Amino acid sequence: ILDLMKFSLKKYKFDVIHANTGKEAIIKYEQFSPEFILTDIYMPDLDGFEVYKQIQEIALKRLENPKFKFVTSEDSLEIIKKVKSLGSELILK
Repeated sequence: ILDLMKFSLKKYKFDVIHANTGKEAIIKYEQFSPEFILTDIYMPDLDGFEVYKQIQEIALKRLENPKFKFVTSEDSLEIIKKVKSLGSELILK
């Protein structure tokens, strides 16, 4: 599914920066400051919500406002509410 998402985004002329872990995503955010972040909720080191929190802290200091979309296969009401409370959207895989 990751390859399909990358292909689709590149097709529409988005520059795609890939990270394999939450920690790597934070490092790449610090380097590239993307305007849009697509993150899985469940990752081995940090979950997507922790990635969101840490990137938002960095973004606030830089006066940036990246947009997030969360990806998951879980469609529980708790997850949906948490994503909505962050002003973000959920993509079900």
